[in-house]
Amino acid sequence: MKAGAVYIEDTLVGQIREEITGYSFTYDANYLKSDNAEPISLTLPLTTEPYYSKVMIPFFDGLIPEGWLLDIAERNWKINQRDRMSLLLACCKDCIGRAKQTDNSWSIRQIHTQASNGFKRNLLRTDFEQVMESTGLSTKVIGRIIEKLISSETLWKQTISNSFLPSTMQESLTQIISQRIARLKL
Repeated sequence: MKAGAVYIEDTLVGQIREEITGYSFTYDANYLKSDNAEPISLTLPLTTEPYYSKVMIPFFDGLIPEGWLLDIAERNWKINQRDRMSLLLACCKDCIGRAKQTDNSWSIRQIHTQASNGFKRNLLRTDFEQVMESTGLSTKVIGRIIEKLISSETLWKQTISNSFLPSTMQESLTQIISQRIARLKL
């Protein structure tokens, strides 16, 4: 199941979800209570009840690129054009118009916002933990995942050195792995 938060400018409006039986969109309760709440589309009037559809809800399907732009998205992200939810999540984070679609994790959005505010920084272990916690995993499970990633560093380096890649590429990949693992150790 995939889900995404829907924003009008920087205001959380609701959530779209892909479920086993189709798709649903639900307005956020706080948004509905606000004085300036307005529907994101005439086809989706304000209501506390979720909207359900067996196919992608037309308003959101209309945000997904078409033609040559869809071909580029399909090639670059390796997403099948029939996977409408993945296309929506990948292509509609900053689409034309007032509505935008983002990953449905406050942690991911906060990290993304920090990076897009002009403050460039590397993501650290705490950022990774924050994102993992937003998935509902326990601290113990997150700790085990991080330890497995850290302990796999040697295996990755051995695999690269045994490959048929040119030595300069091997050195570059080994350096990238070392840097990323070092960030997890912080």
